[in-house]
Amino acid sequence: CLEAVAGGWALVADWQAAGHPAPVSHVRDLAALARTGDAAARDAVRTAGRRIGEVLSVAVTLLNPEAVIVGGDLAAAYDPLVGGLQETLYPRTTTLAARDLRLLPSVHGERAGLVGCAALALDHALGVESIDALLRARPALSVAER
Repeated sequence: CLEAVAGGWALVADWQAAGHPAPVSHVRDLAALARTGDAAARDAVRTAGRRIGEVLSVAVTLLNPEAVIVGGDLAAAYDPLVGGLQETLYPRTTTLAARDLRLLPSVHGERAGLVGCAALALDHALGVESIDALLRARPALSVAER
């Protein structure tokens, strides 16, 4: 299970079990250490990226997306994370699927879930089916009302 080897809680548990001197209680702490140049933290994030890349390569091969958006708490250490992703993602993906694939940082950060929910709600409310249903449910105006 990817979560067991590359999830935030797993990375924190591995960090603590290894007895590193820098205290880490959340994956955000690990990402912050990696951003400041801590070699062990950068290595841990890069290793997580490699593991994620192994699993992601299957999805990329099957779905052939234009881009993969990298987000979440671990993405705060974008460079080592994406470096690890690239190490395993591209070699394990078909050439056609990987040729134009882009790895991009999430632009919404912690608001990504909220923005996604709002987009889904707007798509539903303003979708063709919803508008047609509203128009069909509305009674016709009489000549006098027009």
